[in-house]
Amino acid sequence: MLAGFSLGARADCNCSFIADQHKKTQDIIGEDIKTATEALIDELRLKTQQDSAYSDRQVEAKKRIEDGAQQNETQRMREKYRIKAENEIFDPSPTACSTYDLYKAGIGGGGSGPNGFDMANAVWDRSRCKSGEAVCAGGVALAKEILQSSLSLAGTDGFADPTTNAQIIFGKPTMNTSDQSVAAAASRFMVNLAYPFPLQPVTGEQAATPQGAAIAAERKASEAMVSTALTGLGFWAAYRTPISPKAAQAMRQHKPENYTREIPQSVSEHQFLEYEVLRRFGNPEWLILLGEAQGEKPLLEEGLKMMALGLRLQYLQVEAEMRNGLMLAALVGNAARNSPQLALQR
Repeated sequence: MLAGFSLGARADCNCSFIADQHKKTQDIIGEDIKTATEALIDELRLKTQQDSAYSDRQVEAKKRIEDGAQQNETQRMREKYRIKAENEIFDPSPTACSTYDLYKAGIGGGGSGPNGFDMANAVWDRSRCKSGEAVCAGGVALAKEILQSSLSLAGTDGFADPTTNAQIIFGKPTMNTSDQSVAAAASRFMVNLAYPFPLQPVTGEQAATPQGAAIAAERKASEAMVSTALTGLGFWAAYRTPISPKAAQAMRQHKPENYTREIPQSVSEHQFLEYEVLRRFGNPEWLILLGEAQGEKPLLEEGLKMMALGLRLQYLQVEAEMRNGLMLAALVGNAARNSPQLALQR
């Protein structure tokens, strides 16, 4: 029975139909899976694109926030230092604008009174008997003229006899040549130092004689010595001549506590450079400002200004050494001319 039942079942089964239906079912399921997979991939791709775009927007938004914060910080710093500058608490270079005014006329130029070069030129003219009857007369008249100038200028700028005191030129960082008495005393000091007793000029008739020609030739050496001395005196007197009211005004407005010099209405280059050095050296306020500086720019600017200041000071040192060399050469030449050996040969 069991055997007959089994054979009968196999006889009634349509296996090809079942297999075909099974294959169709597999194809439908496979197609559905493929479609679902592709839809899922497309959905994931779209999601990735959306996430990427969202991420880009987040990055951009973050960047804008950071840029805005930086701009706000920059504006805050500008406002902070603007307020400090307006209240004279901080100014990276309060006298920078006056530098052009200081140098546009050259050293010793642009002042209201005579400068050092003017004084030196006047002394030179005097030594060649181009000014003053007493100088040309010589003798007692010249001696009286020297003594009278000393008496008339006594007490000028606080000096008992400024005509013989080097402090009339070198005592203060700015020599007040707008005061006629100070200018006259400084000129007289140059006279007394360089050539107080100029010799009588040799006339054309005297120069025609052998003795007169020898005297005129000898005086050329004396004139060269006087010119050399006046070159140095004129330069350093001009260095202390007042030339810039604008620089003086800026210096008074931003004067640090450690600068105790009096600042006149117009200052010399010497006083301006002295102020610029002392505004930094030995000034605790300057050190505090450097510590408060935000970023590298103000520090670099200050460093460049200090380098420029040092360059100017080095240039003045070269000028001084040149004049010192000239005066040493004059002294050596004078010693050689006045040696006892040459005196015996004359």
